[in-house]
Amino acid sequence: MAKTYVATVLSVHSLVLTVSKFLTGFMYDKMGIKFTMIVCSVSSIISTTAAALVTNSFEGKAFAMIYGAMSSLALPLETIMLPIYVGDLFGQRSFDKVLGLIASFNVAGYALASPCVNLVYDICGSYVPALIGCSLIMVFVLVTMNIVIVKAYKVREKITTEYENKIEVSEVTE
Repeated sequence: MAKTYVATVLSVHSLVLTVSKFLTGFMYDKMGIKFTMIVCSVSSIISTTAAALVTNSFEGKAFAMIYGAMSSLALPLETIMLPIYVGDLFGQRSFDKVLGLIASFNVAGYALASPCVNLVYDICGSYVPALIGCSLIMVFVLVTMNIVIVKAYKVREKITTEYENKIEVSEVTE
């Protein structure tokens, strides 16, 4: 691809990334964690698949632009969403410890992914199978996180109800 086109894709990526960081916080405030996680995860799936389809053809250049924009909407999964997940799913009492663990697992995933993707390249001579594999992994993550969020909210509701009932009982006995 021409350097000017690549520069344009990267410029679009940077501009969309600036907006997406604010948009992620706004979506979380207005629509909640589940909606925000779905938007970011679907963006990740689309962008990784688009990256696998990039070529020096008209269609390939369109996929490059799709990748540039959609990857920017997916990037908050790495930064903004980590503390949101921890705060929403684990609460403030254990926030520091859980955030440290989640961040460690996140970074370990990056460290393991690079050699795995490069191994696929060494075996296949292309990054395409690794990118498709990453898209499939994100589909699994999307489904799993939806299940986790639903179950976590049910557990939180149960604990809150039990706590409120305990307070009501203690007020009556006093």
